Amino acid sequence: MRTLREILMIVGGVLIALLVNDWNERRKQSVVFEETLTRVYTDVQKERFQARRDFEDSRLQWNLMQKILKEPDAIPDDVLPFALFYLDLPGNDYVLSPAAAALREQVNLLMPNANTRREMQVVKDVADYTAWTAARQDLRWVEVAAGTGPAPLRPLLLEAGLRDPALLWGYSGLNGFANARRTFTFTPEEKARARALLRDPRFLSRLQGLEARKTNLYFGDTRTITVDALARKIREAYPEIQMLFTDVSIVGSAVSKGTDEEVWSRSVRMDRVAETGSRWTLDLPLTDGFVKFRTGDAWDENWGGRAFPEGQLLWFGDDIRIPAAGRYRVTVDIEAETYGFVRLGD
Repeated sequence: MRTLREILMIVGGVLIALLVNDWNERRKQSVVFEETLTRVYTDVQKERFQARRDFEDSRLQWNLMQKILKEPDAIPDDVLPFALFYLDLPGNDYVLSPAAAALREQVNLLMPNANTRREMQVVKDVADYTAWTAARQDLRWVEVAAGTGPAPLRPLLLEAGLRDPALLWGYSGLNGFANARRTFTFTPEEKARARALLRDPRFLSRLQGLEARKTNLYFGDTRTITVDALARKIREAYPEIQMLFTDVSIVGSAVSKGTDEEVWSRSVRMDRVAETGSRWTLDLPLTDGFVKFRTGDAWDENWGGRAFPEGQLLWFGDDIRIPAAGRYRVTVDIEAETYGFVRLGD
């Protein structure tokens, strides 16, 4: 017959084994949680970039509308038809960004692996944001389905005999519609009809209704503030967390010579300033031309800007103009969304 001591030793051994097994399981869950959180944080940063990009595009669209309403003669004839079609684009108000869509999936992976109070709070913060984006998107679509938004300009533009240039939100508006104007040309008659529409009371009434709608979207959207707050909460909970970008390169006509296709496909890798972090730098010769930054030698993740020698990085932004040839130290901080060019001694 087993003694009490033997029984206690067996029970104790079983309990210790269970505790060790529980510790191992929690440790495995913690590893999975942190790996998933890194992907989540990267997607949150991409959502931040996209939110700022959309806000900037909304600002440009709103400014263009103000100019057309208040100073129509200041808009060149070859630009006006593009501008009128562009004003009618709804922007990304009704579209869930790829990063926001990914967050919905990632939060479901975080939940079952959250054990500590800190982990559970992060899950709640991310889940709250995904719920907010879903509600925001649903509200926009309800408005579309109910037909409560402003009457569109496009039917009147087509009725006036203007062909639709099939513009894309954001991209087509870059550099004064330069990309669109390279591939599409309005006839002199179409340009005259576009100008005449600005004297048409029916068209002006729709334009003013659209202006009220765009003003509300531009000044009332809190997406940038909301996603900034989420990124800050994750960073405060996990100070060492980093984005998953493992390389950044510079590319463009100021970097190399050749055809458009050639110069925009030859990336030059930049050097990471620290082993971890979001700052990258490179010394290299540049010619008079344009550059952008990207990751993975692809265009899925790229940045531009509107200023030189320094400025704010814009997700899928304009080509950055390099006005003079020379040797430059180029620095970019992905998380801080800044870039700079310092001319070095030749």
